[in-house]
Amino acid sequence: MTERQRLILVLEDDPDVCEVLADMLRDAGHDAICTHTVQQALEHLAEAAIDLALIDLLMRGAPSPLEVADRAKQKGAAVVLMSGSPQALEKFANGPYPILAKPFRHLELLQIIERSLSLGGECSERSD
Repeated sequence: MTERQRLILVLEDDPDVCEVLADMLRDAGHDAICTHTVQQALEHLAEAAIDLALIDLLMRGAPSPLEVADRAKQKGAAVVLMSGSPQALEKFANGPYPILAKPFRHLELLQIIERSLSLGGECSERSD
């Protein structure tokens, strides 16, 4: 019996970066949905059974990407944050969600995704 594909929501406002991340996740055996706005991500969370949300912290406009993180957690999904901002990394380093420092290596992404999925969102390790 094979393990089912996990559905990962990627929230990244740069479409090219989002597609690269989604391709990495698909190559690792997951299904991925790219979203470029908080509103799009919230709509997908309302419609689909998301297993994990991979969320860029620095998004233009409101509401905050943390609203997506909190909504995903409420729905039982694991959450991984990512940012290239040293200030954001420091601010969220001790928060409730693991955070990846951009740029990150392919292996770092897959390790934190797998760890978060296996722990059901309770992963507290950081990669920075």
